Amino acid sequence: IAWVTELEINNKLFVIERSSDGIKFSSIGVVDGVGNSTSLQAYDLLDSEPFFGRNYYRLKQVDYDGQFEYRRRIFIK
Repeated sequence: IAWVTELEINNKLFVIERSSDGIKFSSIGVVDGVGNSTSLQAYDLLDSEPFFGRNYYRLKQVDYDGQFEYRRRIFIK
């Protein structure tokens, strides 16, 4: 799973979540953010145990103050 950011403000980390049905998600890993950046940042995480069949992924972006936002879901077959 790979993604990029163009701007980061107080970005502590990303939580990567996976689901087999696109509804119930669970965490499969955490990737540290760079905090603050105005340049392109590239991130990735290897899903070492994907489900057989369909896999849905989403990113939970967490700030240093604990606030978070979910990014859109991604489907990978």
